[in-house]
Amino acid sequence: MPISDEDIPPNLLDAPGGEFPDPPVETAEQVLPFGGLSPENFERLCLRLARLEGTPVCCRRYGVPGQKQYGIDIYSRVPSGRYVTYQCKRYDTVHAGDIVAAVDGFLDGKWASRSERFVFCSAASLDSTEVEETIEEQAERLARYGPVAFDVWDAESLSTRLRDHEDIVELFFGPVWRRRFFGAPDVASTSSVDFHQIVTRAVAEGRAPKVVSHDWAPASLRPKLDELRRSDPARYNQLTNHVDSPPVPALVLAAIEDPPEWLSSTDHDMWGLLARVAQAVGEWNGAAQAWEHLGRSLEGSAAATAYARGAIAASEARDAMLEARLLDDARNADPTNTRLLLATWDNELPHDKQLVMLGQLQTDDPEEQGLIAAQTAIAQLLSRDIEAARESLAKTRDLLPGSLLADGLEVSVIVQEGRLAAMEHRAPDRARLATADALAERTRRKLQSERRFSESTRMLMLRADILATLGERGSRLQAPSGRIAGGAADAGAEGGAGLRRCWSRDRPCLGAGVPEGCCGHAYGPQDAARLP
Repeated sequence: MPISDEDIPPNLLDAPGGEFPDPPVETAEQVLPFGGLSPENFERLCLRLARLEGTPVCCRRYGVPGQKQYGIDIYSRVPSGRYVTYQCKRYDTVHAGDIVAAVDGFLDGKWASRSERFVFCSAASLDSTEVEETIEEQAERLARYGPVAFDVWDAESLSTRLRDHEDIVELFFGPVWRRRFFGAPDVASTSSVDFHQIVTRAVAEGRAPKVVSHDWAPASLRPKLDELRRSDPARYNQLTNHVDSPPVPALVLAAIEDPPEWLSSTDHDMWGLLARVAQAVGEWNGAAQAWEHLGRSLEGSAAATAYARGAIAASEARDAMLEARLLDDARNADPTNTRLLLATWDNELPHDKQLVMLGQLQTDDPEEQGLIAAQTAIAQLLSRDIEAARESLAKTRDLLPGSLLADGLEVSVIVQEGRLAAMEHRAPDRARLATADALAERTRRKLQSERRFSESTRMLMLRADILATLGERGSRLQAPSGRIAGGAADAGAEGGAGLRRCWSRDRPCLGAGVPEGCCGHAYGPQDAARLP
């Protein structure tokens, strides 16, 4: 006979109680398939990881296939002036003899005496006892030689280093391995953050419509991206699909070092745009390479401009050798080029001479006109002509709207006003100084995001001057975290020298106390207006 609902005990119709069963264990992949990379791409991957080690002055691949490489594939110059060198072997299996041969080749070459550390990079796992014993023996051998530290990056070590770099994993291994290595999000219990990640990944894999914003781009770059999207949507999509939006620094560098098929070597506009994108995301080494590539395809003053831009980017990347070479290329192309003259501007010249020389510079480029106005403001600040500096600042803002250079100059003008007020025993404008303090911190953060570390550090110094003038030394100022704090040794030393620059050369500047007869500073001696 049929059973009705009335015949079912009520408790059986209740919702289930207690916790859900535990989900199955789904361990993500622990080791990436480095053996599936080509030897050249394995070396490129090691180069990217080498660049993330500490604060290298420059880090580059050494030589090309067929050239003698003296037992290394990558060199990285560190702040001490010595080197960390890397040898990359994409072998399926590494034996103890391979380790010994690598150290032999290193010691027989010319880099051993210049290196403080030698790293052997292997696509295979090195977990056999024989290999482990050999690694320790070779470490002792190198320690006696130099001493030179010996490190080994095998498949497990490389995978561990890549755990914090999802973009690099996807760049070299693709979206499937990225998901397997980092784990897929749990869609069944999706939070707003998880949902954002799911949509982002779906867009990247072509499974969802892509909505692109240019909010990430600096003011000078945004109109160029808007124009490309309007006038040539196909080319715009090629760019954004290749480097993403906002751009991923590793993808930008990859497009520059290994140009895709759609990027012609003579596509001047796209190479210039790619260089600017690299600068915007702080990939200064890539920007220098892109400007250099553009310079090679141009002639005369146009080539000199590209090379000078590249030299400035190389300076930001702290690659002094590349900077010097690009400056030489710019001089050979056109020694009178305005961008070149600004890139090599000497702030140690007398202020009146600087102002005469700046007045003689001629250019039709609004950005270069803005840089000239900014350099003029710096000279006027150092000569204590505040009214003239305000006028030059206004001109800079008109020519370079929204630029970090103009924001930094505004802070400098207000700080100099406060210094002069203190020197003349007048009360400083506290509200104006407080406004400058907030602007300096915003500007510092933006400069840090673009990896313009020296300028960022000097914004911190200007904040120190502001707080000292307000009588609040040390009360609200905190050292920046991250790369600036760790890498400010040279930037801070350079800025510190600027902080002690005096108009009255016969007495030292005591920094942010504004003693009688002390000038303070607007920018340090190396702070020419080179970047908007």
